[in-house]
Amino acid sequence: MSAQMIRLCAALLLTAVASLALAQQGTEPVALQLKRTDTPGSTGIQYRITLTNDASVDTPVFAPVIDAPSHWLKNIKIAPRETTIPAGRAQNFTVTYDVVPDAPPDQGETLMVYFPMGDALPLHQLEIAVGFGGTVPALPELLEPKIDMVEFRETFEAGSTGNGIVFSVHNSTAYPVEELSLRPHMPSQYMLLDRIEPLGLTLDPGETADITAYFSVREDVAEDVEDSVEFHFDTADGPDLTLGAYRLIALIEAAEEAETVAECNSAVEAGGDAGGGVTVDLGGFTGRAGFTWEMYNVKDQMNVTVGGVSQTTGCVSHSGTIVLDVPPGAGTAKVEVVPNCEGTTGTQWTFTFECPLASDVTADGSGNALDQGAQAGATGAAIGASQGTQAAGPGAATTGLGAPVQPAPPMLPPIQHSGATVAESDNNDDIASAMPIGLGDAATGAIDPRRDADFYRVNIPKQGELTIAFPRVPTGVNITFRVLRPDGGVISGWHTAPAAGVAFDHKVDISAAGTVMIEVRDAYNDADSPTSYVMQTSFVPTQDHGEPNDDLAQATPLAWNVETRANILPKGDADHYVVTAPRQGRMTVLFTESGPETAMTFRVLEASGAVLRTWQTAASSGAIHQAWVDLPKPGRYVIEVRDSYNDARSATPYVIVAALDQTPDNGEPNDTMSEATPITIGQVLDASILPKSDGDMYQIDLPHQGELSVDLPRSAPETNLTFRVLDAVGGVVRNWQTAPATGAPYRGWADIATPGRYIIEMRDAYNDAASPVPYRFETAFRPTQDWAEPNGTASTATPVQLDQSYAAHILPKADGDMYRVTVDHPGVLGIDVTASGTETNMTVRVMRADETVVRNWSTAPSTGAPFDTSADLPAAGAYLVEFRDAYNDARSADPYQFALHHTASVDVLEPNDVSGQATAIGIGQSIVAAIFPKGDHDLYSVTASRAGDLVVTLTDSPDALNMVVQVERPDGTVVQGWRGATIAGDLFEVDISISAPGVHILRFADAYSDARSPEGYAFRVGLR
Repeated sequence: MSAQMIRLCAALLLTAVASLALAQQGTEPVALQLKRTDTPGSTGIQYRITLTNDASVDTPVFAPVIDAPSHWLKNIKIAPRETTIPAGRAQNFTVTYDVVPDAPPDQGETLMVYFPMGDALPLHQLEIAVGFGGTVPALPELLEPKIDMVEFRETFEAGSTGNGIVFSVHNSTAYPVEELSLRPHMPSQYMLLDRIEPLGLTLDPGETADITAYFSVREDVAEDVEDSVEFHFDTADGPDLTLGAYRLIALIEAAEEAETVAECNSAVEAGGDAGGGVTVDLGGFTGRAGFTWEMYNVKDQMNVTVGGVSQTTGCVSHSGTIVLDVPPGAGTAKVEVVPNCEGTTGTQWTFTFECPLASDVTADGSGNALDQGAQAGATGAAIGASQGTQAAGPGAATTGLGAPVQPAPPMLPPIQHSGATVAESDNNDDIASAMPIGLGDAATGAIDPRRDADFYRVNIPKQGELTIAFPRVPTGVNITFRVLRPDGGVISGWHTAPAAGVAFDHKVDISAAGTVMIEVRDAYNDADSPTSYVMQTSFVPTQDHGEPNDDLAQATPLAWNVETRANILPKGDADHYVVTAPRQGRMTVLFTESGPETAMTFRVLEASGAVLRTWQTAASSGAIHQAWVDLPKPGRYVIEVRDSYNDARSATPYVIVAALDQTPDNGEPNDTMSEATPITIGQVLDASILPKSDGDMYQIDLPHQGELSVDLPRSAPETNLTFRVLDAVGGVVRNWQTAPATGAPYRGWADIATPGRYIIEMRDAYNDAASPVPYRFETAFRPTQDWAEPNGTASTATPVQLDQSYAAHILPKADGDMYRVTVDHPGVLGIDVTASGTETNMTVRVMRADETVVRNWSTAPSTGAPFDTSADLPAAGAYLVEFRDAYNDARSADPYQFALHHTASVDVLEPNDVSGQATAIGIGQSIVAAIFPKGDHDLYSVTASRAGDLVVTLTDSPDALNMVVQVERPDGTVVQGWRGATIAGDLFEVDISISAPGVHILRFADAYSDARSPEGYAFRVGLR
């Protein structure tokens, strides 16, 4: 349960102080109200307001605003007029005003002070209610009127402990204040006073100190309630003081249900469809732990996180045990159960967390079974170090943070006082005559006469902290010194004792080995003494064996899992380390020790100097710090280490260790098409999306048209995998297909229209997640039976034979298949579609070789249904038969099947559709021909030797035709209009009178030109 620490400012007498703390956006603004009484005619009345920025960002530049009616309060000012407050810093504001002499007694005015900072931070305000009353007491320390009551609000959690209210008390009187104590008005309903520290405080004039009241909150709070506590100050002795009273309005929030916490070897849990999990208190354990599961027959997934490193069982059934490396400082482990990871129900599972490991290791970090030969390599492997089907490669080693760490070498000892004392030489007044002394020795000298200067020469063995102390100084001399290079350049400027005759010491950072000069004088060159001073030197060497390493070019090699000790010294120092990653992975950088003055921060650069990940900073000075960076590919990387603000240094070293959890991704770098990793059909691969925005590209050669499937049975719990398929030049074959949820398995596919090279691109769906935990994927390919592709155009149409069966596919969507068939007679082309893909609604049309339509689209009655249709071919020659899905919006990996059949027309006299092509026949000759296709006309020329009657007899007719005949002259003039059968299939005989011998044209047709038949009609012509 979290504890709250609240800081307020209280003032004694002359200066009233209000304190406001800025919080992050989204929190409630703070409003304080101060009440006071001023005497009419008072001038120069002041309030000091302290504004502390507790947010994580600097405030914008802002100007405080005072809102007042200004009837009786005049010359109202606030300073500064404009400012910005850095994160974690405070700013004082002073409000000044006068009260006019004729301000009416027992009335008042209100000043409102606003701090507008835009949308970034809430608007805080201070209300000063001023009343006009009696005379100001004569004592000068009582000029500041009383602050009656300050109210403040804060939220606490039920059951929380260690809450604190901190009062910063400033004594602005001219007297010491003794036995000052903070008195809370107790009891309250829910707030329980634990202690107040300190009690009986003594404050000298101008001194400031903190008094803290520590509280606990009762646990038995069923719902959110309010409580209040009032505070006041009192003293045992001293003058009467004007002290503020304070009221805390506490909002008590009911505690949330506590998370389940277990201990090593008691972390045993069982469950079902609801899932579960537990936090394991490791109790300081480090070393090899074990995680054993039993998932019976229904697949579940369990994820375990220790020390920032996650491992997963994968989506598995049955049982297994994996090894977990617990690093120093891990504290807890978290176990999460994802039940029914394949969408099933009715699961049962159980798990045990062992520390130390007792069971045999039977699975890797993804639930894969290990044979006995693999167990030795698997135990102790960080995640990804030995997983998957790809070999780790020569020289690959476990470098994860859980692996053994080689400690840093012993620290170099400091050089303390040797006990030896060297007396000042007769003449050491300049650099050239500087007196040599040993490091750690003491020297005696005298500032005599006035303006005397003493120079000492000291050899420094390496970078470090040089302490120069003056334990004995003659009365009247105010010692000062500085440190120079032999050429007179300043290493560290003048450092002066606080007063004449006062002993002091000061530390100076020495950046490199060499000789330094110490120049000693009186601070103002206006004093002297024959009495000697004593100067002592001591030295703390840095532990930084890599210096100089202040830039990229001088970076110190850093081995994996090897502690390195170094210093941030002097201020502004930067240390660069170069690591070599044998493959992609997640690098953890851990500072196990830090100088108390420095807040460690680091960033990671590529070998070129480009920033891979920017600064990551410890929570506070001296804190242990651990953070990670994803390394996208094998290679050299640089870790740059600094103090977070470059304003601190420390002779106490920090200790840094770097570890790499390698992924099994042998393909990196493969972020571009030119770098795509070659794979084969059916190959199983393990790889990682790391870092964020990583893309993995794979190159696969496909031998035929077909369906490419991509199976993702395992994914890291942080990533939501998506993939797409491109052709060899980057064109999209099928766009992104995405798993239904983060960490979920998924299977997708893409239709491959033609053989060739293709690219599979794998990413996180939003490019905002990464994980060293590998995903696994496998490709499969289902070729079509379509041997003829590509055949989507007339020029690529596939030749086929009549009366043979063929199989092909509509794949991908919008695919069209064209076939070329040749017939040697006009007739009927029968098209039988005997099978169809289950997703497609087949349609077909027939065209001439020039793509003019003979028969337009004819479509199956429903999706997947077989059907048959036909087309009339008006002449011998080549025709095109085109197959598609009816709406071009479906495809199928299942084939359609078809066959073509041809029924030839009996009409051998075609073409005879126009007068110039009329077929010559003789009187008495029997003719057989066909009206085919619809709209067909057959013309015959007959020569009559004399005038008379031409007798046309129809001797046979197909049932579908209503035959008629017309007689014309060769120039097209009609001799006798249409005559013939009145009912389809009827026969007839007609007489046509001709007035002279000569050539006449007989035109036969169907009566309405809406029928046709490949079967023949028969007729003969007589003359009488």
